[in-house]
Amino acid sequence: MAAASVTRTSSRARLRSGDSGATRSSTGRLLGMRRMLPATCPGRRAEATVSENRGVSQQSGGGRYERSMSGMIGAMLVTVLVVAAYVAFRAINRDDLELEREPIDYLPVVSALQEAGNDGIAYPPTLPNGWNAVDAKQTPEGWALDLYTSQNRYLGLRQQDRQLRDMVAEFLDGEAEEGDEVEIPGDLGPTWQTFSDRDGDHAIATKVGEEYVVVFGSIDLDQIKVFAGSLTTEPLPDASAAAE
Repeated sequence: MAAASVTRTSSRARLRSGDSGATRSSTGRLLGMRRMLPATCPGRRAEATVSENRGVSQQSGGGRYERSMSGMIGAMLVTVLVVAAYVAFRAINRDDLELEREPIDYLPVVSALQEAGNDGIAYPPTLPNGWNAVDAKQTPEGWALDLYTSQNRYLGLRQQDRQLRDMVAEFLDGEAEEGDEVEIPGDLGPTWQTFSDRDGDHAIATKVGEEYVVVFGSIDLDQIKVFAGSLTTEPLPDASAAAE
Protein backbone atom coordinates (compact mmCIF):
# COMPACT_ATOMS: atom_id res chain seq x y z
CA MET A 1 0.00 0.00 0.00
CA ALA A 2 2.75 2.36 0.84
CA ALA A 3 4.55 1.54 -2.34
CA ALA A 4 1.43 2.13 -4.37
CA SER A 5 0.93 5.46 -2.65
CA VAL A 6 4.46 6.48 -3.37
CA THR A 7 4.03 5.46 -6.99
CA ARG A 8 0.87 7.48 -7.42
CA THR A 9 2.44 10.38 -5.63
CA SER A 10 5.47 10.26 -7.93
CA SER A 11 3.22 10.05 -10.98
CA ARG A 12 1.22 13.10 -9.89
CA ALA A 13 4.47 14.89 -9.14
CA ARG A 14 5.75 14.07 -12.59
CA LEU A 15 2.49 15.23 -14.11
CA ARG A 16 2.67 18.49 -12.20
CA SER A 17 6.29 18.85 -13.16
CA GLY A 18 5.42 18.15 -16.82
CA ASP A 19 2.56 20.66 -16.73
CA SER A 20 4.81 23.31 -15.27
CA GLY A 21 7.43 22.69 -17.98
CA ALA A 22 4.80 22.78 -20.70
CA THR A 23 3.44 26.04 -19.28
CA ARG A 24 6.89 27.59 -19.16
CA SER A 25 7.56 26.44 -22.72
CA SER A 26 4.27 27.91 -23.98
CA THR A 27 4.91 31.18 -22.18
CA GLY A 28 8.37 31.39 -23.74
CA ARG A 29 6.98 30.85 -27.23
CA LEU A 30 4.36 33.61 -26.70
CA LEU A 31 6.98 36.07 -25.52
CA GLY A 32 9.12 35.22 -28.50
CA MET A 33 6.23 35.84 -30.86
CA ARG A 34 5.56 39.23 -29.24
CA ARG A 35 9.19 40.23 -29.72
CA MET A 36 9.14 39.02 -33.32
CA LEU A 37 5.91 40.86 -34.29
CA PRO A 38 6.06 44.35 -32.71
CA ALA A 39 4.65 46.09 -35.79
CA THR A 40 1.48 44.03 -35.76
CA CYS A 41 0.56 45.21 -32.31
CA PRO A 42 -2.39 47.67 -32.43
CA GLY A 43 -0.69 50.11 -30.07
CA ARG A 44 2.52 50.17 -32.12
CA ARG A 45 0.56 50.50 -35.34
CA ALA A 46 -1.29 53.54 -33.97
CA GLU A 47 1.96 55.16 -32.87
CA ALA A 48 3.52 54.59 -36.30
CA THR A 49 0.44 56.00 -38.03
CA VAL A 50 0.48 59.18 -35.88
CA SER A 51 4.20 59.65 -36.56
CA GLU A 52 3.72 59.23 -40.31
CA ASN A 53 0.75 61.61 -40.33
CA ARG A 54 2.78 64.18 -38.43
CA GLY A 55 5.56 63.96 -41.03
CA VAL A 56 3.09 64.32 -43.91
CA SER A 57 1.44 67.25 -42.16
CA GLN A 58 4.79 69.00 -41.73
CA GLN A 59 5.66 68.47 -45.39
CA SER A 60 2.23 69.67 -46.48
CA GLY A 61 2.50 72.73 -44.23
CA GLY A 62 5.89 73.59 -45.74
CA GLY A 63 4.43 73.41 -49.25
CA ARG A 64 1.57 75.69 -48.28
CA TYR A 65 4.04 78.18 -46.75
CA GLU A 66 6.15 78.28 -49.92
CA ARG A 67 3.07 78.76 -52.08
CA SER A 68 1.83 81.55 -49.81
CA MET A 69 5.17 83.39 -50.01
CA SER A 70 5.25 83.07 -53.80
CA GLY A 71 1.73 84.43 -54.05
CA MET A 72 2.54 87.34 -51.75
CA ILE A 73 5.64 88.29 -53.76
CA GLY A 74 3.68 88.07 -57.01
CA ALA A 75 0.94 90.31 -55.63
CA MET A 76 3.50 92.88 -54.47
CA LEU A 77 5.15 92.97 -57.91
CA VAL A 78 1.79 93.46 -59.62
CA THR A 79 0.95 96.31 -57.23
CA VAL A 80 4.28 98.04 -57.87
CA LEU A 81 3.85 97.76 -61.65
CA VAL A 82 0.31 99.15 -61.50
CA VAL A 83 1.40 102.13 -59.40
CA ALA A 84 4.38 102.83 -61.68
CA ALA A 85 2.18 102.68 -64.78
CA TYR A 86 -0.33 105.06 -63.19
CA VAL A 87 2.36 107.59 -62.24
CA ALA A 88 3.86 107.44 -65.74
CA PHE A 89 0.43 107.90 -67.32
CA ARG A 90 -0.29 110.96 -65.15
CA ALA A 91 3.11 112.47 -65.95
CA ILE A 92 2.67 112.00 -69.70
CA ASN A 93 -0.85 113.43 -69.74
CA ARG A 94 -0.26 116.45 -67.50
CA ASP A 95 -0.65 119.65 -69.47
CA ASP A 96 1.19 121.69 -66.86
CA LEU A 97 4.26 119.45 -66.67
CA GLU A 98 7.22 121.78 -67.16
CA LEU A 99 10.83 121.34 -66.15
CA GLU A 100 12.50 124.11 -64.20
CA ARG A 101 15.31 125.55 -66.34
CA GLU A 102 17.59 128.43 -65.54
CA PRO A 103 17.23 131.59 -67.67
CA ILE A 104 20.16 132.49 -69.91
CA ASP A 105 21.25 135.48 -71.96
CA TYR A 106 20.91 134.34 -75.54
CA LEU A 107 22.13 137.48 -77.35
CA PRO A 108 25.85 136.78 -76.76
CA VAL A 109 25.32 133.37 -78.35
CA VAL A 110 23.69 135.02 -81.38
CA SER A 111 26.56 137.51 -81.64
CA ALA A 112 29.20 134.77 -81.44
CA LEU A 113 27.47 132.74 -84.17
CA GLN A 114 27.20 135.81 -86.39
CA GLU A 115 30.90 136.50 -85.93
CA ALA A 116 31.54 132.87 -86.94
CA GLY A 117 29.82 133.51 -90.28
CA ASN A 118 26.20 132.63 -89.55
CA ASP A 119 24.79 135.92 -90.77
CA GLY A 120 21.27 134.72 -91.49
CA ILE A 121 20.30 133.64 -87.94
CA ALA A 122 16.79 134.76 -87.01
CA TYR A 123 16.39 135.92 -83.41
CA PRO A 124 14.26 138.28 -81.29
CA PRO A 125 16.19 141.45 -80.26
CA THR A 126 14.13 141.62 -77.08
CA LEU A 127 11.63 139.45 -75.24
CA PRO A 128 8.22 140.36 -73.77
CA ASN A 129 8.11 141.02 -70.02
CA GLY A 130 8.27 137.79 -68.03
CA TRP A 131 9.66 135.73 -70.92
CA ASN A 132 13.00 133.95 -70.54
CA ALA A 133 15.39 132.12 -72.81
CA VAL A 134 16.54 128.78 -71.37
CA ASP A 135 18.68 127.44 -74.23
CA ALA A 136 20.40 128.89 -77.31
CA LYS A 137 22.78 126.90 -79.46
CA GLN A 138 23.94 125.84 -82.88
CA THR A 139 23.08 122.18 -83.51
CA PRO A 140 24.11 119.92 -86.40
CA GLU A 141 20.69 120.67 -87.92
CA GLY A 142 20.87 124.45 -87.42
CA TRP A 143 19.97 127.24 -84.98
CA ALA A 144 17.83 126.52 -81.91
CA LEU A 145 16.31 128.82 -79.27
CA ASP A 146 14.08 127.68 -76.39
CA LEU A 147 11.89 130.11 -74.44
CA TYR A 148 9.30 130.14 -71.65
CA THR A 149 6.55 132.71 -71.43
CA SER A 150 5.39 134.54 -68.30
CA GLN A 151 2.75 131.77 -67.90
CA ASN A 152 5.54 129.17 -68.03
CA ARG A 153 4.49 127.97 -71.47
CA TYR A 154 7.08 126.67 -73.92
CA LEU A 155 7.99 128.33 -77.23
CA GLY A 156 10.67 127.12 -79.60
CA LEU A 157 12.45 128.59 -82.62
CA ARG A 158 14.27 126.39 -85.13
CA GLN A 159 16.13 127.40 -88.29
CA GLN A 160 17.25 124.45 -90.40
CA ASP A 161 18.00 123.36 -93.95
CA ARG A 162 15.45 120.54 -93.98
CA GLN A 163 12.12 119.63 -95.50
CA LEU A 164 9.38 121.66 -93.83
CA ARG A 165 7.08 118.65 -93.38
CA ASP A 166 9.84 116.81 -91.49
CA MET A 167 10.43 119.75 -89.18
CA VAL A 168 6.72 120.15 -88.42
CA ALA A 169 6.34 116.42 -87.79
CA GLU A 170 9.20 116.61 -85.28
CA PHE A 171 8.10 119.73 -83.41
CA LEU A 172 4.35 119.04 -83.42
CA ASP A 173 2.26 115.90 -83.41
CA GLY A 174 3.00 113.66 -86.38
CA GLU A 175 -0.56 114.23 -87.63
CA ALA A 176 -0.44 118.04 -87.48
CA GLU A 177 -2.79 119.72 -89.93
CA GLU A 178 -1.72 122.48 -92.26
CA GLY A 179 -3.70 125.69 -91.82
CA ASP A 180 -3.97 128.96 -93.72
CA GLU A 181 -1.14 131.19 -94.83
CA VAL A 182 -0.90 134.43 -92.87
CA GLU A 183 0.82 137.74 -93.49
CA ILE A 184 3.03 138.90 -90.63
CA PRO A 185 4.78 142.29 -90.90
CA GLY A 186 8.45 142.18 -89.93
CA ASP A 187 11.97 141.51 -91.18
CA LEU A 188 11.13 137.92 -92.15
CA GLY A 189 8.42 136.52 -94.37
CA PRO A 190 6.09 138.23 -94.88
CA THR A 191 4.13 135.03 -95.67
CA TRP A 192 3.99 132.33 -92.99
CA GLN A 193 2.38 128.90 -93.13
CA THR A 194 0.38 127.83 -90.05
CA PHE A 195 0.07 124.35 -88.54
CA SER A 196 -1.87 122.89 -85.59
CA ASP A 197 -2.01 119.47 -83.95
CA ARG A 198 -4.69 117.64 -81.98
CA ASP A 199 -3.06 118.58 -78.65
CA GLY A 200 -3.66 122.29 -79.29
CA ASP A 201 -0.05 123.19 -80.12
CA HIS A 202 0.66 125.52 -83.04
CA ALA A 203 3.51 126.34 -85.42
CA ILE A 204 4.19 128.86 -88.15
CA ALA A 205 6.96 128.67 -90.73
CA THR A 206 8.61 130.81 -93.40
CA LYS A 207 11.67 130.43 -95.58
CA VAL A 208 14.83 132.52 -95.09
CA GLY A 209 17.34 131.88 -97.85
CA GLU A 210 17.70 128.10 -98.14
CA GLU A 211 16.46 127.42 -94.63
CA TYR A 212 13.08 127.25 -92.93
CA VAL A 213 12.36 129.19 -89.76
CA VAL A 214 9.74 127.44 -87.61
CA VAL A 215 8.24 128.95 -84.45
CA PHE A 216 6.18 126.47 -82.42
CA GLY A 217 4.79 125.94 -78.96
CA SER A 218 1.86 125.47 -76.63
CA ILE A 219 0.83 129.12 -76.49
CA ASP A 220 -1.95 130.85 -78.43
CA LEU A 221 -1.44 131.15 -82.19
CA ASP A 222 -1.80 134.95 -82.03
CA GLN A 223 1.06 135.14 -79.52
CA ILE A 224 3.20 133.04 -81.83
CA LYS A 225 2.44 135.46 -84.69
CA VAL A 226 3.46 138.47 -82.59
CA PHE A 227 6.72 136.76 -81.62
CA ALA A 228 7.44 135.82 -85.25
CA GLY A 229 6.92 139.45 -86.28
CA SER A 230 9.67 140.52 -83.86
CA LEU A 231 12.34 138.27 -85.40
CA THR A 232 15.23 139.77 -87.31
CA THR A 233 18.53 138.77 -88.90
CA GLU A 234 20.27 142.11 -88.24
CA PRO A 235 23.84 141.72 -86.98
CA LEU A 236 24.57 142.51 -83.36
CA PRO A 237 27.57 144.81 -82.62
CA ASP A 238 29.45 142.17 -80.60
CA ALA A 239 28.92 139.74 -77.74
CA SER A 240 29.92 142.22 -75.02
CA ALA A 241 27.57 144.88 -76.32
CA ALA A 242 24.76 142.35 -76.58
CA ALA A 243 25.31 141.33 -72.97
CA GLU A 244 24.97 144.96 -71.86
